[in-house]
Amino acid sequence: MHRLDATTEGVMVYALNQKAAAELSRQITDGTLRKSYRAYITASPDLPESGEMRDWLFFDRRADKSFVVKKDKKGAKEALLTYTLGEPFEWEGVTLTPADIELQTGRTHQIRVQFASRKSPLAGDGKYGSRVKKNTASLRSVRLEFMWRGEKCVFEAE
Repeated sequence: MHRLDATTEGVMVYALNQKAAAELSRQITDGTLRKSYRAYITASPDLPESGEMRDWLFFDRRADKSFVVKKDKKGAKEALLTYTLGEPFEWEGVTLTPADIELQTGRTHQIRVQFASRKSPLAGDGKYGSRVKKNTASLRSVRLEFMWRGEKCVFEAE
């Protein structure tokens, strides 16, 4: 129902039957299933402290990589997220900045490619331009929120 890239850790939701899968898929499609993440980035000085990122992404299966492209590119899909940056800190001689992110869409490698396209790649993400060596995840699914049988369900990572 909710996939995470291999380099991402955190909260996930699984459907145990077809009816549950259909309902969760509907909520993902209509945007009522809310997904929040925490990333550690090497922030460009030009990156605003908070904002919205809206791009058109194309996923190249052969390269296993997404790219920001023009809207009219065949196969491109709109990608939207909002973010707020935290206080930068030093880690092994590198300045990292936490970013709290809410996905409005869920495109392949979306967070990774949108931040990298703004010269602010996730720490340790060499696929999208990071020069920082890091052996732990720089992206974590920290909160999932959805409706189930009329009740709001919230799951959060510690």
